[in-house]
Amino acid sequence: MKKEFIDSYTAPTLQSISTEKPKSRGDVAKVIMEATDGVTIATIIETTKLTVNPVRRALFYLRTRNLIHASGRVATKDGGLATVYAEGPDVNDKPGKKARPKILEDSEETKKLIAHTKELAKALVPKRSFKEQCAVNRQYWNWISNGVYG
Repeated sequence: MKKEFIDSYTAPTLQSISTEKPKSRGDVAKVIMEATDGVTIATIIETTKLTVNPVRRALFYLRTRNLIHASGRVATKDGGLATVYAEGPDVNDKPGKKARPKILEDSEETKKLIAHTKELAKALVPKRSFKEQCAVNRQYWNWISNGVYG
């Protein structure tokens, strides 16, 4: 008689995790589900009466399974920033790629600034031959090593 393979794995949800062990994961999942605008670690700690490490481990577990995401940051009482966690996957998150802001625009002013900077670099950085570069390098090594390279 041949046994059939049954794929019984179901992806975890916040509802299913809220009833599982360890209890800290379930408590954190419940707090996140109840929050409408997201929740910070400090709020989770106040609500669940857990310490910082179980809360961080639970948040890491939920984040790696794409059940929650960092939806923003808020200012704390002491002037720092706290991450706000919300339910659901991050729609802007691309694995392996970080979003890099475009610093310079392709405008005429930017092109003039780049050309001016390159001209300054040519004027300030002298052109040296290989022997001159070696001499300068030896002077630098001597300086950083307190006279070992003489």
